[in-house]
Amino acid sequence: MEKLLTFKRLKDFGFTLREVAKMLDMIEVNEATCNNVLQKLYEKVNCLTKRLKNSFKSGQCC
Repeated sequence: MEKLLTFKRLKDFGFTLREVAKMLDMIEVNEATCNNVLQKLYEKVNCLTKRLKNSFKSGQCC
């Protein structure tokens, strides 16, 4: 049940299925430290920020 809740939380943060699978693997082998998870969150935010900026520049957003 905990794994399912973690899956849902990660999807709610905007992670793809592939990214969620990698994160769950990290959790399973005890590599999901606060720093590792925080790094993944920062990477996701940076990726989304770049995508939004590109969308606004190209006029495809909104």
